Amino acid sequence: MIEFYHTIPFLMDIIGLVLAMSLALTQMLTTTNDMERIVRSISVTILTLIHLFVSNYMGQRVTDASSNACEKVYNSVWYSASASEQKSLLLIMKRRFHPLILTACRFYVMSLQNFGMILQTTISYCMFMRQL
Repeated sequence: MIEFYHTIPFLMDIIGLVLAMSLALTQMLTTTNDMERIVRSISVTILTLIHLFVSNYMGQRVTDASSNACEKVYNSVWYSASASEQKSLLLIMKRRFHPLILTACRFYVMSLQNFGMILQTTISYCMFMRQL
């Protein structure tokens, strides 16, 4: 359900943050004498970077928690539970093979690994816009 309701906002968020950070970096690199504009560009860059990191970090945490549920069930005292509870725990353990992964329209997986990829893409866009 989380993935279903948040996938489009995640995509819009990622696109907006990449564009905002690219434009702020480009403005910061091309402006030489207006200190107020440079400080504003640095502020926008830092805030978008923090927002992007937190979004990806939370996606990573959800995936990790989903994957670790099996280990927590296995390390519990499952053998003293009733047969119906053991069957329920077995279903939880099977879920490990399909962990919950937050995506942006199944185009971008929200994870720390992809955070680095987005930063590289943002810097590439910035360098491209700087050459224009």
